[in-house]
Amino acid sequence: MRIIGLTGGIGCGKSLVSKRFQDIHGFAVIDCDKISHQILLPGNAAFKRIVEQFGRAILLDNGSIDRKALGEVVFNDKSKLKILTGITGPAIFLEIVKKILYNFLVGTPIVILDAPTLYETKKLVSICAAIVVVGCDEDEQVKRVMKRDGLDKEEVLSRMSNQIPTKEKANMSDFVIWNNGTKEEAFEEIDRLAGLLRNKYHGISRLVSVPGIALLILVAVFARKVV
Repeated sequence: MRIIGLTGGIGCGKSLVSKRFQDIHGFAVIDCDKISHQILLPGNAAFKRIVEQFGRAILLDNGSIDRKALGEVVFNDKSKLKILTGITGPAIFLEIVKKILYNFLVGTPIVILDAPTLYETKKLVSICAAIVVVGCDEDEQVKRVMKRDGLDKEEVLSRMSNQIPTKEKANMSDFVIWNNGTKEEAFEEIDRLAGLLRNKYHGISRLVSVPGIALLILVAVFARKVV
């Protein structure tokens, strides 16, 4: 099994790439954003700790966490953002490890680890056989997020400041998909890269690489901490 990291700045189109990898090319995808949503649901330990830390003002009328309200609190205060990631990080990490182990056990050859903060959190970089960054021009990035999330320019720039700049991520990565044009142009790049990944990694189902060994060590260390 080979784990391919997929990351990119807010609004760059990472979800578009992830969806095409999964729907068109059949790659298994571990969606860290989806996991982060799931752990915030009422009844989870992370939910309880977040409400204790930030108060009931971040809750909707139905008792669930208002992600927009929580975002407004933490993205303008790095100390509060650090507190939030200290709560959510371990819970997200445990779910990721579970999904990686499942795919290993069933013999999945390629797993896409869709992680928006892959480089920022650093924990999972070492287990990736390769890393793909999705990027676009900053002006386009800001416009997309303003339109998608209903934020003003200053709010978008504030959120972007909590992420490593796209160009810096691109310099650290193995592959880059620049998503400045049309969807069709992006699809061409995605399809080309999917072919490269399949030719290089498909059919390799054992953890015999340095990233594979790192994964086993990571899981062993984490298991000891949990026990």
